[in-house]
Amino acid sequence: MDPILSQNLDVVHGTVDRFMTRDPIMSYAYSTYADFNRIYAPGIMQITGKSLKGQLVTGTVGNARFQSVHAEDSFTAKNITKEYSLDPYRHCTGGMVFNKAEISANSGPEQIFDVTKLQWRKAKAEVVDAMRAAMWSCLSSADDVSSPASIPYWLRLGTQSSTGGYTGYQSRYNDGSEPGTAFSTAGLTSTAAVNPEFANYYADHEGNLDESLFRLVNEAMMVQNFQGPTVLADAGGVPKVTYAAFTSKNVMLTLNQLMLKLNAQVGPNPISAGYFPTSGATLPGGIPLVWSDILDTENSSLYGTDPIFGVNLNVLYPVYLKDWNFAITWMDNPKKHMEHIGIIDWCGQMWCDAPHYAGYLISNHPSN
Repeated sequence: MDPILSQNLDVVHGTVDRFMTRDPIMSYAYSTYADFNRIYAPGIMQITGKSLKGQLVTGTVGNARFQSVHAEDSFTAKNITKEYSLDPYRHCTGGMVFNKAEISANSGPEQIFDVTKLQWRKAKAEVVDAMRAAMWSCLSSADDVSSPASIPYWLRLGTQSSTGGYTGYQSRYNDGSEPGTAFSTAGLTSTAAVNPEFANYYADHEGNLDESLFRLVNEAMMVQNFQGPTVLADAGGVPKVTYAAFTSKNVMLTLNQLMLKLNAQVGPNPISAGYFPTSGATLPGGIPLVWSDILDTENSSLYGTDPIFGVNLNVLYPVYLKDWNFAITWMDNPKKHMEHIGIIDWCGQMWCDAPHYAGYLISNHPSN
């Protein structure tokens, strides 16, 4: 006897739940996108609450000094703490639609599994693709209330022709301008004279992808105190690193070619008591260098061409609302009762505790 419609729906729900448990949404990113994997790894993401607020200590009070033990006390009261804030989340959604009659017709478990599998893969791929694109983009204008903060939102363009320094004072809108229109990051004004401690590190390689690029990268990592892996995560495991750099294919292949010419030993590999292969994707010190194909395309508003984003994942990381980290909601279409809908929702932001220590941006400045 053929199963009735309600029985088929029970089978579908069970199959969907089982398939999603075996193949959660993040597994798509882990197996395909190295940059997304690094940023949205479970050990990096943190839960947020009603608001995202940070404090910046700027300037000095001037109360520290050497003086006679008999001298009269004299202390100054001065407020040197500034606050910055960001909306606690932006909403990313996707979904899949099942036709109840079609499901009933395909009553065999294999057919149902195939339908579920195709729909689920497409739905999660679209969500991950949207989040990954937003990771390297930014707000388009002051009226943009949909786009989240991003890595370029926090690691900002600095002064053209800079050989390295804390000149990334303001974020840029992704509005097509060269560079994009500047605005205050998280509502806090920063210039060379006002809140300079809020600036991030920037260097302009001016399109010179040669040995000189190593100096810019080395200096940036020294100033930011990037540390390579030295201790194993567990017996026989891979060293855990909380620093990573992201770049274009052009930079990746050029640096690898230079390292091969120099026969450089670019970092320790405790597993083999030797060194990472010179063709491997690492910077001096063993810092992972990750290719992101999105960075292959020039973005004249945010970073120019051939950027290297060095990220301290202890300071710059994604946050999400509890219970909304790829939450799944099932519902019937209120206008089409024969359709059953599965909705994927993610609510989160990219947050930075201190841009001054969040990492660095090295690129060919768009004004060149």
